[in-house]
Amino acid sequence: MVQIVPKTYELSYLIYQVDSLSEAFMTPIERLNAALQRARAGAQREGSDRHSNPRRAARDLRLQAQAQFDVTRLEEAAAVALKLDTARVSWTADDQGSISFVFTDGSLHPTAKGESLNAQVQLIQSAASEHEAFRALTMRALNPRASRDFKWLRDRLVGSSAPKFRSVFLTRAGLLNEGTLTEFGRSTGFFEERDGEYGLYQIATATGVGWIYAAYLAGNVPLTIAARKLSPQRNVELDIILEAVGLPADLDSRLQALTDS
Repeated sequence: MVQIVPKTYELSYLIYQVDSLSEAFMTPIERLNAALQRARAGAQREGSDRHSNPRRAARDLRLQAQAQFDVTRLEEAAAVALKLDTARVSWTADDQGSISFVFTDGSLHPTAKGESLNAQVQLIQSAASEHEAFRALTMRALNPRASRDFKWLRDRLVGSSAPKFRSVFLTRAGLLNEGTLTEFGRSTGFFEERDGEYGLYQIATATGVGWIYAAYLAGNVPLTIAARKLSPQRNVELDIILEAVGLPADLDSRLQALTDS
């Protein structure tokens, strides 16, 4: 009878598949605890003899230091997860162990720490609906009157075209000229200019964010080719900002026209 002995890499792959299959049937808290146990094992593993193999010893020290860092991070995450499970609040964790509240529509909101986490849980439990809970969490974390950089804003304007945001939208509106604020652009109060590593750059004030969002909802912010068939998508954070600051009563007619559907 011939005995077939699997090669080392085949055996390792088999163990990996079994582990992956096991994790597929774990609850989120069980997966988090499994990751914590692996990190603890790595933190306690003895390194190689630095005299016999200096390079391997240095690598082992790096891995051990990373494992010790992971232990701290995952212990904190596990404590948060346990608190949320006890409160019967839905949550999920990413590969790094960061905990987020999760809602049935797939929306995520990052958890806070300490008393701020308790306040978040109270907001969720007292809300009449998930939509209200998500909005309340967003309002608590958001300063609606803060200025924002254009990337932050574009990331929330689903389908907007980054290259055309400045060169087409803001330029045709008369606010920018060759990447610089025009006199008209300065007079609106929509932007602030900052001095950066590569010269002056602009950020949007809260009023500017509100106006740009209103123009986007009206369909007047250029979209990418892939998104042209889509309708503008509302964003909770931008809704809150627009409601908080509104549009100026004396808004220039050219800018007002861009907020009209």
